[in-house]
Amino acid sequence: MKGITLGLLSFLCLSIMAGDFSPEAIARAELYGQNYDKALGLFENILSEHPESLEAVLGRMDSRIYLKQRDEAIKQAQSHFEKNTPESICVQAHTLIWKRERDQAKTMLTEALKTHPDHYYLNYQLAYLYWAAKDYDKSVSYAAKAVEVEPDFSEGYYLLGDAYRGKGHIEGVIKAWNSYLERIPKLGKRFELVSSYLKGLSGR
Repeated sequence: MKGITLGLLSFLCLSIMAGDFSPEAIARAELYGQNYDKALGLFENILSEHPESLEAVLGRMDSRIYLKQRDEAIKQAQSHFEKNTPESICVQAHTLIWKRERDQAKTMLTEALKTHPDHYYLNYQLAYLYWAAKDYDKSVSYAAKAVEVEPDFSEGYYLLGDAYRGKGHIEGVIKAWNSYLERIPKLGKRFELVSSYLKGLSGR
């Protein structure tokens, strides 16, 4: 056990209990459960091994903001990736979304996708912005592209299902959210919300 930190040990134990899911999905489950300290520790552990993980960088940023460390969180995230890379653009867009400057974020992402059309997270963020604007057709289009490019990206399936729900396309919701549940641990409020919704549909 020498050399294993308490945080890493907790992460390993949680991974075993949660099943064979991505470390980012496990950490997000804690974030959605409002266990922000635990989520922060898990994202930090991921980045200690995989500093290139965009999802962990953004998850760490979210966790710290919820822990009332907003300025430090944004500064840390913005300094993580080399400037003008797709990942740095994602961080900038995420920051704008937190600041409720959604139109500026949408413009930035639309421009970035001209150069990086197959970047899964750029597509995901634009899908989120169209979902927030209730333009569900465009949200479905970009979310579908995100999971096409990165089939194991669980958050893409959640957003895709939510966009289909906005359209009233129940079959799309069922397919997307079942794919989501296959990729996340069976814990946390997001899991409970999705699984309860799907169970409710089964009785319609």
